[in-house]
Amino acid sequence: MSNEQSSDVSIREVLIKGKEYFHYLKKRWFWIPIFMIPFLAYTAWEYVNHSVQYQASLSFMINEEDSGGIGAISQVLGQFGGMIGGSKGYNYEKILELAKSRKIVERVLFDTIEMNNESDFLANHFLDMYVNEDFYGKNRFDELKDFRFKRGDISSFQETEKSVLKTIHSKIIGNANTSTKDRLLTVNYSDKTGIMKLYFQSNAQDMSVHFLNKEFENLSEFYIEKMTEKQQETFDVFKNKVDSVKFELAQTEYALANLKDSNRKIYLKQDLLRQDQLQRKIQMNYVILAEVVKNKELADYTLKNTTPFIQAIDLPMTPLKPIKYKLIQSAVASAFVGGVFFVLFFGLKKFLKDLMI
Repeated sequence: MSNEQSSDVSIREVLIKGKEYFHYLKKRWFWIPIFMIPFLAYTAWEYVNHSVQYQASLSFMINEEDSGGIGAISQVLGQFGGMIGGSKGYNYEKILELAKSRKIVERVLFDTIEMNNESDFLANHFLDMYVNEDFYGKNRFDELKDFRFKRGDISSFQETEKSVLKTIHSKIIGNANTSTKDRLLTVNYSDKTGIMKLYFQSNAQDMSVHFLNKEFENLSEFYIEKMTEKQQETFDVFKNKVDSVKFELAQTEYALANLKDSNRKIYLKQDLLRQDQLQRKIQMNYVILAEVVKNKELADYTLKNTTPFIQAIDLPMTPLKPIKYKLIQSAVASAFVGGVFFVLFFGLKKFLKDLMI
């Protein structure tokens, strides 16, 4: 019984205290706009300095059906040093991470695109669009504000070129502290549909569309190349072996024909011995050639059936709908934050005042 009374007293005290704080804040309502002004001013500054963004999107999927005969063929070819790998399916997370990798983005940045009647590396158009003090930092802005790439051979870049390239890549994909809406390139994947999507936003429609198209093209080529690397090596080994055996067979047949022509049906025993040796070598080469050709065909079949088929679903195209600044929503959010600071400030002030009484 005493516990129930104590609970009732506690609730009553909380309600009384809450009412007391409410009236305390109510008497100071005129401070609310003062607390809101800084946040609303920041929203107004963002609105004035906001540049229109254009977001392009591209969706694609990977055919992950494996041929039922691949396992058996892999076992047949497994005797050749294990150069054929077993099918393990397609790693969707891997391809989405590759899309953000510097290796893929670099290929896109050094593709040539025409913008504003000027043909140049996409990386240089990007610098024209985004270079400011925040991009490089105040300490480096004066030094790098006029920097432009003169060549696309990344392997020969000097330190300055590498530094600027890394800065561009960081701007495009963001970092751990970058919100999703502030990242220029974003990727996602649906577990239900298996469809992957790429998004890119910039200040120009042409850049957004071109970047995504080249991103998809380079991503597809690189992914297919790496996923079929072992199978391609195996096919190349057998192809080279077929060519080698054919060449040796042709040489031997020519040697036998030359021997017969030179003797004009007059044969010494040593000539007959040489002729028998060449005929046996020809027969052996035919047997080897048949086996190697069969293995080459198996390797070719495996290569074709393990090559992932990346199918674009919706490619980006102009015109793109501009992403406008959400002024009303931002203003409401700023006003709310200002109100929260008002409550916290005066609530804490009263709390400390009550402690001192």
